[in-house]
Amino acid sequence: MKAAIVLFILNSVTTRLLKMSNDKILLPAITFVSFLLSLTMFRMESEFTNSVNVVWPLMTMTLGTGPLVIAAAITFVKRKFRRDGGMNRSGQGN
Repeated sequence: MKAAIVLFILNSVTTRLLKMSNDKILLPAITFVSFLLSLTMFRMESEFTNSVNVVWPLMTMTLGTGPLVIAAAITFVKRKFRRDGGMNRSGQGN
């Protein structure tokens, strides 16, 4: 059932991106590519287990916290090297 939903979504998105009027013309090609990807993705169950338990959490932590750390570093640098430091010339806050 999940494969049918994914194929439907892939077919809909592809036909809309390519602005095709016949939405059934690409379905065999998309199905064949999905079939080949499912065959070549993992050779053994241990590869799948390693990918799910080790690689995926590492990727989500890196890709999830990376942009946040970069944004925090940029904010820190901007505040650190601001010319007037948030004060006006008389030494009082804005």
